[in-house]
Order: sequence, then structure tokens, then C-alpha cells
Amino acid sequence: WTIYKTLLQREANWNAYKTVKSLKYLKGKIEKNDEKISVVNKMIEPFADVCYLKGNFMLLPEGCRAMNNQRYQIAEDRIDVTLHQCFGKGVLAKFFPTDEAIISWVHDQKLEKLFVDDDIRLEKVKWLVKEKSPKLISEMSTYEIMEYVESAMVFIKERDAML
Repeated sequence: WTIYKTLLQREANWNAYKTVKSLKYLKGKIEKNDEKISVVNKMIEPFADVCYLKGNFMLLPEGCRAMNNQRYQIAEDRIDVTLHQCFGKGVLAKFFPTDEAIISWVHDQKLEKLFVDDDIRLEKVKWLVKEKSPKLISEMSTYEIMEYVESAMVFIKERDAML
């Protein structure tokens, strides 16, 4: 949702919300083939095709449901930022008593491909977009969002094949 909502803001100058009224209005604009919204939909369609694959879903560590809200606040569902924040002094590190617990969870969830050479360490996290420092999706340019989406799709498809 965050990726789509942000692209609608950037490219169609449209603010969408997760309310029935907003979504009905957006649906109406889509049905009327609003040009700017159609462009955004074409941009995001390949991602929409893979976002419901098993490879796009992960189970949080047992007993760590609170991790999801914190994860969204600091990463807006970016998996690369999420993994980075699980180590050391990261915001999500408190959910893992040891680095071995992180490594075990990464293996269990088949997330190894998000680390250089499958080496599960903080400094080996593969960033899905080239940037000076990690940003929230809502802070990214359209170019950065699309770079992230392209990289994420490759990862999702690879991971889906492993599940």
C-alpha cells in the first residue's frame, strides 16, 4: 500500500487513504481511465502481480507480533531496512536475544538472499536501492521507489521458488 500510495502522490498528485470513501473514489477514477492514475497503475502492475506470492510474506519470530508495528514505523515494510534493524543497536534487535537467533530466523524464513554471499551479518545486508542512507518509502523519489520495486520483485520470485 505504501508504495502505491506514494506513487499516486508523486505521479498523479492524488492522496489515497485506506478508507471506504477514498478507495471508492479511487476506484471510480480508475474505471474512468484517469490518465495519471493509469500511468501509476502501469508502473506498479508488475509488482502487483508478485506481491501476493508466498515469497513476499514472512512470519515474525514467535512471540514477536509487536515487531510488525515497529517495523512499519522505521521501515515502511522495506525488508532490507527491517533486516538491518534486527542487528546490534537496531530498533528491532530487542526481538532477538542473540545474533544466532537472528540467523536462525533468517534461515527459517529463507531470507538469506538479502545478504551478500548469504553471509548473515549486519554489514552484509543487501540494500535493494542505492541511496546514501536508508529512507522510508514515503521519502523516496519515484526513481528510488521503482529501483526498490524491481529489486524486491527479483527477491520475491527467488524466495517464492524456495518456499
